[in-house]
Amino acid sequence: MTSPAGRNIDLIRRAFLLYEEGKFDALWALAHRDVELHPVFMDGSYRGLVDVRAAMTESGDPRARWTASELDFHEVGEHVVVVGRLHQRAVLGAPLDFPVAFVFHLREQLITRMEGHMTLAQAMESASG
Repeated sequence: MTSPAGRNIDLIRRAFLLYEEGKFDALWALAHRDVELHPVFMDGSYRGLVDVRAAMTESGDPRARWTASELDFHEVGEHVVVVGRLHQRAVLGAPLDFPVAFVFHLREQLITRMEGHMTLAQAMESASG
């Protein structure tokens, strides 16, 4: 039987897979209607599924701008921290590659908050505090 923490990691793995596959309706179904997005490489923060969806898709398919690789998933208390590389296509088309760490907050098997951080240390501090 999968532990609650294991289920949380499985849910976040599934979210990343759905993103990669472009199955956005299924991805949004994993988010709470009041979900919060605090991205590291975008201006502002977004609250509510409508605003998060709009921010992610304002320029079309977000995979044309953002992809992630080398993902490593960690349970930190009731949160899931994901460390990896974020790949972005810059305004002039040059590819950029950054280290990134995400903190996912979940409640009742739904994503309630996603925070982006530059380092694992920042993400771990946020998830622990």
